[in-house]
Amino acid sequence: MRMWVLTHDLGTVRTLSDRERELLEGFVASNLAGQEVAHANSLLRRIRSDGQWIGCECCLPMPVLNVALMDSGRLVMRNNPEGNQHKPGCPFSHDLIKNKPASKPKDHLVTRVNDDSHIALHSEFQSSGKGSVPKISRTDAAVTQVPPRKLLSLSMSILERAGLNVFSPASKPSVAHQYEAIRKSVRSLTLSPGVPLDNFFETKLSKQRLVAMSVKLRASKAFGASRRVGLLMDTIQGVKGRSLQLFGSDELTFFGHIERSAPPSFPALALATVTGQAASTGFFEIGNVATIPVLSKTCLFPVFDEADRTAVQSIFGLLDWFYTTKKIEITAVRHIFSLDGGALLELRSPKLILYVCFQDANMGEGAPPANMIEVVRLSTFENLSGLKKALTKRFLGAHSA
Repeated sequence: MRMWVLTHDLGTVRTLSDRERELLEGFVASNLAGQEVAHANSLLRRIRSDGQWIGCECCLPMPVLNVALMDSGRLVMRNNPEGNQHKPGCPFSHDLIKNKPASKPKDHLVTRVNDDSHIALHSEFQSSGKGSVPKISRTDAAVTQVPPRKLLSLSMSILERAGLNVFSPASKPSVAHQYEAIRKSVRSLTLSPGVPLDNFFETKLSKQRLVAMSVKLRASKAFGASRRVGLLMDTIQGVKGRSLQLFGSDELTFFGHIERSAPPSFPALALATVTGQAASTGFFEIGNVATIPVLSKTCLFPVFDEADRTAVQSIFGLLDWFYTTKKIEITAVRHIFSLDGGALLELRSPKLILYVCFQDANMGEGAPPANMIEVVRLSTFENLSGLKKALTKRFLGAHSA
């Protein structure tokens, strides 16, 4: 039985050798020892870092597997979701490496981070005896539930605490002031017991800041026996494979996973952890990343996608017009922790409150009961221009009464 290294569009990169295939069979059977463990990990790490998959010839259509990195630092093989099944008896058909789509819990995917608590952004490393060989476990590959998105929870909490989910035409802070608000918002948060978050937090993603944070983590004794973690936050212009595309020509690779508040859309505000992949390492790199699409590089107001970005930008232009021409201040607020996921845009003036819905959504926390508010839906108008005319009529009417 042959196996191939594949691109994500299922193009063939190369065929695995018989020895490499034996290593992978031993990997999923957990019967490797000594240098075989290191060789299997090296092979899988190389495939993963190159953004590639593994195809199995046990049957047609070909089942495809991916290589995942657990937060503990372990590599695992997983069958691609909705992929083809392996032939009975195939070493890779074991139930424990099936990647069945998990049923998402309705609650606790994201949660506010409070002053009196901290989020463990990475798992602690498992200790092993001196000279022992780390074991590879197949059970790590069994997915039974969707865990809380810890880093995204922190990122959204920082954005909300900094007031970046609020837009007022009377007070439009500069980019520098927005990042200053971010830095102030983390001063009362805790990264690890006894470790203030702002001690290991920077509002810049660059190779220079990554090196500086690595040096700081390496020298720090504040974490004690706990895993050392720092944080870098900044806007990015894209994600390609396992690389963050920074503004300019720079890229930063990461070894973990991405937690997204919405489908990929850029620019986005990214919060990245800086940590090592082993307890004894002195090498620190980007681990996990959380992204929140924002209106622009200069306005860090959260959006969903390009269509939402266009709609919000247009509404903000209308609010500017109200303020400069009619002297009516209308504030826009997005309640990002609401049950609707922040889909509703609250427009509030001294005499009227309206909620604008650019897509179907159910209201939750952050919005009054449905029978106490008025929701203006884009879907009821032919286009965005029609929505803006309706909003103009409502607010002018309220303020002329």
